[in-house]
Amino acid sequence: MWFVTEPILWAFFLFLMLMTIHCWSSYLFTQKHKLTLILVFQDVISIADNILNSASVTNWTVLLREEKYASSRLLETLENISTLVPPTALPLNFSRKFIDWKGIPVNKSQLKRGYSYQIKMCPQNTSIPIRGRVLIGSDQFQRSLPETIISMASLTLGNILPVSKNGNAQVNGPVISTVIQNYSINEVFLFFSKIESNLSQPHCVFWDFSHLQWNDAGCHLVNETQDIVTCQCTHLTSFSILMSPFVPSTIFPVVKWITYVGLGISIGSLILCLIIEALFWKQIKKSQTSHTRRICMVNIALSLLIADVWFIVGATVDTTVNPSGVCTAAVFFTHFFYLSLFFWMLMLGILLAYRIILVFHHMAQHLMMAVGFCLGYGCPLIISVITIAVTQPSNTYKRKDVCWLNWSNGSKPLLAFVVPALAIVAVNFVVVLLVLTKLWRPTVGERLSRDDKATIIRVGKSLLILTPLLGLTWGFGIGTIVDSQNLAWHVIFALLNAFQVRTVTITYCIVK
Repeated sequence: MWFVTEPILWAFFLFLMLMTIHCWSSYLFTQKHKLTLILVFQDVISIADNILNSASVTNWTVLLREEKYASSRLLETLENISTLVPPTALPLNFSRKFIDWKGIPVNKSQLKRGYSYQIKMCPQNTSIPIRGRVLIGSDQFQRSLPETIISMASLTLGNILPVSKNGNAQVNGPVISTVIQNYSINEVFLFFSKIESNLSQPHCVFWDFSHLQWNDAGCHLVNETQDIVTCQCTHLTSFSILMSPFVPSTIFPVVKWITYVGLGISIGSLILCLIIEALFWKQIKKSQTSHTRRICMVNIALSLLIADVWFIVGATVDTTVNPSGVCTAAVFFTHFFYLSLFFWMLMLGILLAYRIILVFHHMAQHLMMAVGFCLGYGCPLIISVITIAVTQPSNTYKRKDVCWLNWSNGSKPLLAFVVPALAIVAVNFVVVLLVLTKLWRPTVGERLSRDDKATIIRVGKSLLILTPLLGLTWGFGIGTIVDSQNLAWHVIFALLNAFQVRTVTITYCIVK
C-alpha cells in the first residue's frame, strides 16, 4: 500500500543521498580548492538537517523497522565526513535548525584556555532553548597539538538512535559529538540541558559503534540540577544522557513513606526484641545446638537493626550537597550489615545441616562460635571491603541520586550484595528440604533423641520462615531493577522490606 511505502522510500532516499554525498565529498576533499570544499560540505550539512528534521521522525520509525541501525550509520557517516575536512578549509561553522557543526584548525594560542563548544537549539513547538557544551581543559593539550577539532550536535538524532534493551530510558538531551583525529583525550566535561525536566536517573553515555548501543564505560555523572546534567568522560565520541523514571514521581512519596514508617517501627521492635532476649537469656534452659541457634538469631536481629539505622542515615543525606563522605559510609555499612544478616542465616542453615547429618558428632562450643562469627561478620567484611576498593577509585561504587550500591555502570557493585544474598537463600532452601527428608525418613541407626529432634525442629522452623520471606523480598528487589517502570515491584518490595522480615524476627523473640 502506498501510504506505507511512501515514508520508507522518502527516508531511505534521503539516507542514500547522504551516502552519495559521502562518496562524492571523499573525492573532493582530496582536492585543494577551499571554496569548493566549503560549498560541498555546506550541502552535506543541509541534507543532514533535512534528514534530521523533527517532521521526519515518523518516516525514520518506518525505516528503522527495515534497517534497525540506519540512524547509527547516519551518525557514523557524519563523523567520518567531518574528519575528511582538511585544516586549510577551517574554521567553519554551520548552524541549522536540527544540526549544528563547528570545525577549527588548532594552534597553540587557541588552546591556552582549553577547548569549548557550545550550542543552543530550540525543540519544535517550544521557545525554551536546549543548551549543550563540551569543555576540554588546556592540560589535555600539553604533550602535543591535534590538527583539527570537530564538534557537532543535534536534538532529533537522539529520537532515532536505539535506546536501551529494556526500553525504560530515553535520550533526554542533545546528542553531541566531538572528534579529534589521531589524538587521545583523558578528560572531557559535558553539560546537557534536559529536554524533559520531569525525568530522573540520568546516565552519562556515548554511542558505541562497535556494539551499536549506548554505553557508559568511561563516563560518569558529576552533578545534576533541575535543568542541567554534568558528565565527565575519559574519551571522545558521540555523547548524550539517558534518563529513566525508575521510581516515578507520582509513586515515589508513597514508597518513601512506606519505607520510613516501616523501618521506624522495625527499629523500635528490634530493640524491644533484643531487650527481651537479654532479660530471659539465663532463664531459658538450652543445649549446645539451642544456644548456637539463639546466638544466630540475636545476631540476625542485631545486624538488621544496625543496617536499618544506616539505611535511614543514607536516605536522609542530600547527595547534591554532600555527594560523598557520609553517603559512602552509609552505603558501606548498609551493605556490610545486610550481608551479615544473610550470612548469619547461612550459619543457621549450616548448624541445621550439621546436626541432621552428623548426629553423633559434637563440635566444641567455642569452635562453633568461632565458625559463626567468622562466617557472620568475616565474609561480609571481605566482600564489602573488596567492593568499595575496586569500584570507589573509578567513582562507580554508589549511585549518584541515592546512597546505595550502583547498578548503572559497567562494574555493577550491587551484584556484590544480590549474588551472595540470593545464593544463601538458595542454599537454605536445599537445607530445609534435606531436614524434612531426614525427619520423615530417618536412616537406620541415626534416629535423633527427643531433645535433639525438638531443637532441630525449632531451627528448621526459623529457616522455613526466614528463607522464603527473605528470598521473596529480595526477589521483588531484583524485579525493581529488571522492570523498573512497573510500579507494583516498587510498592511490594517497599512493603516486604519494611515489615515482613522484621516481623519474623520479632515473632521469634516474643513467642519464644
